[in-house]
Formats: sequence, C-alpha cells, structure tokens
Amino acid sequence: MKRALLAIVLFAGANTASMAQFAERGIFSDNGTEIYDSRGTFVGYLISNQLVQRRIGKQWIAFSVIATGITNIVTALNEYFTSTDCSGTAYAVAGDLPTQGQIMAGKIYYPTPPFTTKLVLYSFTFDGTCHFLNGGQENLLVGPVASYTLPAFVPPFSAR
Repeated sequence: MKRALLAIVLFAGANTASMAQFAERGIFSDNGTEIYDSRGTFVGYLISNQLVQRRIGKQWIAFSVIATGITNIVTALNEYFTSTDCSGTAYAVAGDLPTQGQIMAGKIYYPTPPFTTKLVLYSFTFDGTCHFLNGGQENLLVGPVASYTLPAFVPPFSAR
C-alpha cells in the first residue's frame, strides 16, 4: 500500500512525460493478489476493491471486476476529437490513476502515450452520439485511443 500511495503522491506534480512512464510501471498492492477466471485464465492484479490492472503492451490498464465478471462494460465509447464532427483521431481521458479502460464487445479501449494537454477538443461521443463542444475543451489530459482484445474470461473470478 505504501508503494501505491507513494506513486500517487509523486504523480501529483508530474508532467505528461512522467504520466507515460507511470503508465508503464503500474500500481501494485503489497499483497500481490492475482485474479483468475474459472478456467484459470489470468485476469489481472488486484490493486483496490473491485479494481484490477493488466499489462497491455508497455502499459498497465485497469478495469473493474467482481466475482461474477467484469463490471465496467459499455455499449458505446466515450471519446474526444479535435474535429467538430467526431471524425479523425479518437482520444481518451488519461487523467485517472491508474489508467482505466472502457470495455466493449470483448475489447478494452484505453488512452496511450503520448499524453498531452495541448490539444483543443471540439467534439466528443457519449452513448454513441456525437456532441459539439462550443468553444472547445482545453487542458484535458488525453492520449490516442488503442484497443486490445481481452481473453474470453469465464466467471466466477477468484483470487490467488
């Protein structure tokens, strides 16, 4: 627990470059509890109540689970764009620690480095609908969206 708290305290004054480095290190609880599905497939490391993190490429991505499965499944992604019509590169908010993904249709979507606050975002999707941001949104820490196909986890989940 001390390591996780120290990482959060250290991050409080971090810039976008250190956010990318932090995303590669992840947060670990001292007990090292691993979560597995009913077939023995590794789900992730427990980092807090109902939150696990899993390494995807060079980055640690978190998502919510309970014994009966993944809990933060969405039906539409929430993404930001520099265009006014939700076209072009999609960005996701990267400000949460740990970086949290959105799960939809068996894939996890998450922000990737380079993280930046220098973009002006003019539109976003919410519940599958494009919305215009009048005047734009600035100073929001975002990264380009990437996706990863998760294994087909079979509940119940258990700790080891």
